[in-house]
Amino acid sequence: MGRDELASYPTVRVLDGDVVTVCRTDGVFDLELSTGQTEQARRVLLATGMDYEVRELPGMAELWGGSVFHCPFCHGWEVADQPLAVLARGERAIHLALLLRNWSQDIVVLTDGPAEFDEDELRRFAVAGVRIDERTVVELQSNAGELAAIRFAEGDPLPRRGLLVASTLRQRSSLVAQLGLETAASQIAVDTVVVDPIGRTSVPGVFAAGDITGQMPQVAAAIAAGSATAAAVVQSLSADDYGLPYPEWRQHVNA
Repeated sequence: MGRDELASYPTVRVLDGDVVTVCRTDGVFDLELSTGQTEQARRVLLATGMDYEVRELPGMAELWGGSVFHCPFCHGWEVADQPLAVLARGERAIHLALLLRNWSQDIVVLTDGPAEFDEDELRRFAVAGVRIDERTVVELQSNAGELAAIRFAEGDPLPRRGLLVASTLRQRSSLVAQLGLETAASQIAVDTVVVDPIGRTSVPGVFAAGDITGQMPQVAAAIAAGSATAAAVVQSLSADDYGLPYPEWRQHVNA
């Protein structure tokens, strides 16, 4: 459907293939695709997404994105009012467990080893009715494609219908490093691309949108960012071609 809609625009081409190298010469970007094809562009908009690093467990892959998930806002409703667990440690465990408490009264934090919570953190768990299990997790057991129980190195399995897993996000594409874009760490990501309010990066002519910029990793937010950043790309080209007033990097501009 998306390709059909794009086909109505005579200035748009859709190319199949990965961009493997990109460099800038005299204000023009040279891009090489995995197919061997080369293209040139005056602007580059990166929307390459992030890789999710999680604790790999037997049984997780087939449940990922369903009853095993990384975001309570994306998947919490589907497992609401059921026994749930959070696989995380430290501050991430506190953050995720107390958020997930909005969807279920039965929450267990799995620290996958000795917990290191202080008295205040334990008090917050107690107030919310969240329990802690320090046993080592070894397997996720499923039934009919849904999480059924969590198995440990010792003791009985823990019946659960949903598991929220703390994940760390990393850049999926090497283009960020190739272009030398400024990056910064966030609470959930190692190397988000630094952008201003309209999606410009630290390298002139390069824009970024979506999860790679460190915004809340959510489809709707990524779509909104892509739309706004595309408008900024057009404005930047109009500034070059026709002298349209255009703000300095990290300054706001209205369409």
